[in-house]
Amino acid sequence: SPQLVQFSFKAIVATTRNFSDKIGAGILGSVYKGVFPDSETVVAVKKLEINTSDRDFRNCVSEIGFLSHDSLVQLHGFCADCGPDNKMLVYEFLSNGSLDKLLFEDSEDNRLDWKFRFDTALSVARGVAYLHQQQVPVIHGNLKTENILLDKNFQPKISDTGLGLLVDRRKIKTALSSGRVHGYFSPEWIADSPLTTKTDVYGFGMILLEIIGGRRILDLSQKSEQWNFVDWVSKQVKAGNYVGVADPRLSSIDLEQLRRGIDVAVWCIQDDAKSRPSMAKVVEELEKV
Repeated sequence: SPQLVQFSFKAIVATTRNFSDKIGAGILGSVYKGVFPDSETVVAVKKLEINTSDRDFRNCVSEIGFLSHDSLVQLHGFCADCGPDNKMLVYEFLSNGSLDKLLFEDSEDNRLDWKFRFDTALSVARGVAYLHQQQVPVIHGNLKTENILLDKNFQPKISDTGLGLLVDRRKIKTALSSGRVHGYFSPEWIADSPLTTKTDVYGFGMILLEIIGGRRILDLSQKSEQWNFVDWVSKQVKAGNYVGVADPRLSSIDLEQLRRGIDVAVWCIQDDAKSRPSMAKVVEELEKV
């Protein structure tokens, strides 16, 4: 299992050249590109802007620190003594940004063929299943396409594992209602009930729909009957029109994989958590086609 390094604040300042290269920002905080001065290794430093106790932060770090899987962003280390509101995580740097940008912004990208999409969904499913299969299941807590990063070969890796549990949900709700962040939250998340592995299953189902449809779950630029993609999908599935759900930019589609993918996604996003499959079952279903 990976060895986590505890960095001093001074080391983080040196690595990020005093936080000069900001590459992202979200509800959890800002992300800076950094380079270890001695090894030239490029890293991403996440400066958490959440009020969490030292104990909760260290528990979270020790929980995610030993994880190692091809579909997870690797944590190199952390900094806990950077001031009360300045806890930091140091991750491997992934050069191709996040999946949402590839899916929703870069429409001319020919990488988004059907095979790439299906393989990406399956890789993500395997990563989440791995989290849930730990002795004490690790709950991601905030799965969405923004949290799927792409490495230099465009292989997907899940970021922010476990951090969703550190965040005060009121903070996210405020940001959601102001339109500052995207997300899709299960009924139990909205009801302030405890999050479980089935909460992640719900998030994965939404990611799968966005990958297949090439659009956000809520998209007010669409025709009004298609604003809410989930409603649109269920209507299409009832009518047997699976192809109508797929991204119109796709020139060729494996129809069996398409049907299976949509059926699995719809199963994952049931309102009743007990009706959702486990992630192991999701992987099994997607591997069958």
